[in-house]
Amino acid sequence: MDAIVGCVGPMATSARDLELFCRVMLDTKPWLDEPCLLEMPWKRAVACGQGLPEKLAIAILFDDGVVAPHPPITKALNHYRDVLVQAGHDVIEWKPVDHQNGWDLIVRYLHFPVSSLMC
Repeated sequence: MDAIVGCVGPMATSARDLELFCRVMLDTKPWLDEPCLLEMPWKRAVACGQGLPEKLAIAILFDDGVVAPHPPITKALNHYRDVLVQAGHDVIEWKPVDHQNGWDLIVRYLHFPVSSLMC
């Protein structure tokens, strides 16, 4: 599956666990094995909020147009948007560019009949 790039994403119950995941993953210098990755060493000070501007711009993807999130996910995204806005940050609703077309290409590339993916 060289044509489809995967990614690792953490699921955690605390900021400490997220910090551990990010630090361990970046300490392995994955950009040495994956040339398309940017060299970005772990910066603990930045993770702790040091050196960041007071006002951040954060994009949230509420729905990619292909798979709608379940109501609890939408509720959580709305909650975090509201908290970020109340804290003075700019929240941008990320509008994806034609994810349906991307999905259709992946399905064709993998030779899956679309009907086999439907329940």
